[in-house]
Amino acid sequence: MRITTSKLRADIYRILDAAIETGVPVEVVHKGVVLRIVRGKRASKLARLEKRAGFHGDADDVIGMNWLNEWNELDRGLRSRERVRPRRNMFFRF
Repeated sequence: MRITTSKLRADIYRILDAAIETGVPVEVVHKGVVLRIVRGKRASKLARLEKRAGFHGDADDVIGMNWLNEWNELDRGLRSRERVRPRRNMFFRF
């Protein structure tokens, strides 16, 4: 459907609704230039996700792994005197 900008301005909501319902593009002529209003395809949420590096290997190897040998406080950048201490009770005792 080809229309002028004046016709688009006069009936924009009806024209846009018709383009959405039918899927037929609307061509608007403005100063000799043709512009197209086309219904876009909505991508699924999963399609918009960025690909991340996944786990490579066998999941059963991770389940049986002894994590105590693989992790300690120094690996996290904490020295023994900087260990995180539990919060003390903030309420007064009477």
